Amino acid sequence: MIANPEIVWSSEETKVHEEGCLSLPHTMKSRASRSHSLQYLNENNETCELEADGFFSVVIQHEMDHLDGVSLC
Repeated sequence: MIANPEIVWSSEETKVHEEGCLSLPHTMKSRASRSHSLQYLNENNETCELEADGFFSVVIQHEMDHLDGVSLC
């Protein structure tokens, strides 16, 4: 479980990629950082951190955009 996620670091290097969304059946091109560091609370209310790069980084950024009210899809 991930609660209250926050991206605490993003690489300056970015990449353009095809991105899809479960909300709408189409894809679009978007640009995102190649890697992120995410801080969050787990099911025991403990602060945790994870590193994401590649496709996982794109997924993290996509979902954080949804939480921040940014809709790419």
